[in-house]
Order: sequence, then structure tokens, then C-alpha cells
Amino acid sequence: MNTFKEVCDATKDYPVKVLAVVEAADVTVLSALKMSHDANLAKAVLFGRKSEIEKAAEQCSFSLDGVSIRETRDEIDSAHEAALCVREGKADILMKGHIHTDDF
Repeated sequence: MNTFKEVCDATKDYPVKVLAVVEAADVTVLSALKMSHDANLAKAVLFGRKSEIEKAAEQCSFSLDGVSIRETRDEIDSAHEAALCVREGKADILMKGHIHTDDF
């Protein structure tokens, strides 16, 4: 597969997955989520500071209607809460957002 369309076509019959996104306040991260959301590939639970997430979402025209945002104190708290979300079965996949890899 070489294009996003090919990925979408190949996975159209798969169930929609829920991503737990650690430190989601990033235009690049939210742009990718917007693409996957619009293609009905994935939904997301966003972790981080709500005001920063909303600001980044506005910059990439990603509507957060119906998207769960979980307010966290800092990057470590985001990583911890997102991992718990996956562990508890409330999300399927842990996704690294704007966080240092060693903290993730």
C-alpha cells in the first residue's frame, strides 16, 4: 500500500478502533486523527490540556464534537491515564502524541 486511500480501501470492513492519544495538543497529530476520523477508520480519546487541544484542533479544522478529551496535569499523567484507558478496554490502541519518547 502506498496511499492513504489504499489503506482505507483495505480496511473498510474492519471495525472502527479507538485510539488513546497521549498529549494530543499538536496540529500534526490532530491532522492525522482528522483523516482517520473522516475515513471512519478510528475514533479517539484525547489526553492533555483541553485548552491546548482545542487550539490545535482549530488550527487544522478538526471538529472535536463527540470527541472525548481527558484533562491531565502533565505529560507523565497523560501517558499514565491513556495507558489505563487501553488497559481497561476503553480504547484499543495507545498512540504517541507530542510527548518525549522516553516519557511515553
